[in-house]
Amino acid sequence: MSSRRIVVLTLVGAVVVALVAPVALRAFRPPVAAAQRAALARRVAGCYELALGPDWHDILHPFGRGGAHEYNTPPRAVELRLAAGRGAGPGGPFELIPARGASPTRHRMNGWVVDSLDGRIDLWFSTGFSGVTLELTPEGDSVLVGEAREFWDFTSMAAHAPARAFRAPCTNELAGKPER
Repeated sequence: MSSRRIVVLTLVGAVVVALVAPVALRAFRPPVAAAQRAALARRVAGCYELALGPDWHDILHPFGRGGAHEYNTPPRAVELRLAAGRGAGPGGPFELIPARGASPTRHRMNGWVVDSLDGRIDLWFSTGFSGVTLELTPEGDSVLVGEAREFWDFTSMAAHAPARAFRAPCTNELAGKPER
C-alpha cells in the first residue's frame, strides 16, 4: 500500500471519528435541557469569592515556581452575570467580571456557561494566550466546587488544583475580606 493511500485513509478515519464521537458520547450522558440550563444559570448568577487549592501558587510553571501568577490566577472575587458575553448565542457564554472591590487581572476574555451535558458551571479567564478555567458543580445554594486548570498557548504543561466558589454579596464589602 502506498504512503499516499495510507495518509488518505488515516485522514478519512480521523474525520469519521470526529463526527461520530460526539454522538456516541451523548448516548452515555443525557443532555441537560435548555430550560434546565437556563434555570441553573439564573440560580448561580451572582457574586462569589474564589478559593483555589492550597498549592496553586507553589506549582511549577514554565516561568519557574510561582512565576506566573498574573497569567493563571483569577480575580479573588467575581460576578457571574446573565448578560451575554463575547460571541454569545442562546444559553451563553455569559459575562464574567471581577466583583466590585476585587482587583482586576490581565484577563480580558472571560465568560461562563452551564455545560449542556451535565449541568456543570464552566468559568474561564483568558489573556488570549494563557489563563485558567474552573469547572464547578453547585453544592447547595451558596457553594460551587470543582477544579481549576491553567492553560498556555506554548506548552502542554498545565497545573490543576481544587477550586471553590463561595457566594458573596455583590457590594464593596468584598474588598476588605481576607483570603480563604
